[in-house]
Amino acid sequence: MENKKKFIFVISSEITADGDTSNIELTTTGSYSMINGRWVLLYDEMSEDKTTVIKTIVKADNKSVTITRNGEGSSKLIMTEGERNMCHYRTQFGDILMGVYCNEVNSDLNDSGGIISMSYTLDVNATVLSDNKVTIKIREV
Repeated sequence: MENKKKFIFVISSEITADGDTSNIELTTTGSYSMINGRWVLLYDEMSEDKTTVIKTIVKADNKSVTITRNGEGSSKLIMTEGERNMCHYRTQFGDILMGVYCNEVNSDLNDSGGIISMSYTLDVNATVLSDNKVTIKIREV
């Protein structure tokens, strides 16, 4: 199914590292459609220093989410509920291989939008860097 409608995405992140919790929220527009049995979100976001565009692709089904970011800080996070996956994260200093353990994935999606939520930890060399909760709310413009 090809969908040419515009959608609004509200991405809320809660990141806990070293006992400190920060919350980030991004609201953006993009495309949303079902492709090969998975819901696919495409949107652009700005880098932290606001100088470059990062193209983001989110693919979701009932128990897994893949987030691919292309541009500054390229990465591909694969989150499958109850599994740990190794993922690459590109920095200006080189690539880092990170572990992603997904505690939970929930998705309630349909042609009009819906919600994806996930809870996961990031680790390097088996040392947990952060606990993360991400919710993506999708609605038609």
